[in-house]
Amino acid sequence: MPKMAQVKDLHLGKTLNDLKKQAEIPDARSKKTQILVRSARKLSREADKHYREGDEELAYILYMKYFNLLHCINKKPEYSEHRQNVRQLLGGNSKNNRSMNKLELLHSSLRRRYEEKQQANANVQHQTAVVLPTRRAIKQTNEQVHNYNELSTSE
Repeated sequence: MPKMAQVKDLHLGKTLNDLKKQAEIPDARSKKTQILVRSARKLSREADKHYREGDEELAYILYMKYFNLLHCINKKPEYSEHRQNVRQLLGGNSKNNRSMNKLELLHSSLRRRYEEKQQANANVQHQTAVVLPTRRAIKQTNEQVHNYNELSTSE
């Protein structure tokens, strides 16, 4: 399996669900199988390219779209007639197994990275929350000192 370049920063979503929504494909029932196969081949090539370039999110979306499109192709009534030709054009089971393995690796990596990012954001929010009450306490203390000073000067 080709190695990935340095992994790019997260830029397309905040969770895997965001990416899954982007991977949805429109209703393809009215499209010809030949067009869907051509689109699937393009998706596979682009997914492989972005995988090699280290863009895990985009590779994940494209692999998901690829498998969603394969599902649509398999549901087409004429698929059974053209099964061998379609499989040959798409690279057969070994190609799909490699793509599925990459997708599983991406899924694990992205899940870990999103969790780390959410944890880092939670830590920043927690640190901010700890600072804010301290500022409020200082303001209240200053007001109390001010009130005490006013009472002391009036006596």
